[in-house]
Amino acid sequence: MKDEQKAIANFRAVVRMLDLQRKILAEAHADQGLRDTFSMLIQHLNGMSEAQILRVVGGRQYRDAVKFSKADAISKAATMTLDVIEQVLADEKATRVQLEAIAVGRFQVPSGSLRSLRNIELLRNKIQTLVQNERAHEAISSVARDTKF
Repeated sequence: MKDEQKAIANFRAVVRMLDLQRKILAEAHADQGLRDTFSMLIQHLNGMSEAQILRVVGGRQYRDAVKFSKADAISKAATMTLDVIEQVLADEKATRVQLEAIAVGRFQVPSGSLRSLRNIELLRNKIQTLVQNERAHEAISSVARDTKF
């Protein structure tokens, strides 16, 4: 079993133990608010994806791999054409990480400024504006080259 799979299995085992503790609290007639909070916590933990679990318990090796993959995504985004970027923007399955990689890699947007864009739609709009600006600059350059004084 890979280290990642073992970490996920251990995480799931801990969540099962927490659920057993919740049941013990119910049998002991513990405070209802405490039990409800415990239930919500367990529900949240059960709903985590494998990537989220690994981000929490995967350790330095996993976090370093994620950083590397972000850097890789940024370098790939740097070579994307505007048409490809527009296809990514049109894809509702595109993640925030992908869009941030495009903004940083292709348009050199400082990654810190992306935090001010609270949701993915604002990020999409920002990138769409950058695409439109670049297309406008290309059109102006083309006209300037074709115009002879």
